[in-house]
Amino acid sequence: MSPPHHSRCPRYVRGVAGTIVTAHGAWPLPHTLGAGEPESLYTVAFAMADLWGDDAEPGTLCIDLWESYLE
Repeated sequence: MSPPHHSRCPRYVRGVAGTIVTAHGAWPLPHTLGAGEPESLYTVAFAMADLWGDDAEPGTLCIDLWESYLE
């Protein structure tokens, strides 16, 4: 839940199963300022109830995540 390095992956989606809905190809990670190797970027959909419990509004939340964030 708390990686030892900077991560743009929101804490509320870490460890929650989602569904990849779009693959955007390879893009540089933001913290490398374009100097690192590009990494696959995906749009991932999460059920609101999986994130915030049974009281959550119905629907899904979509968020763009790099491949290393999906581990």
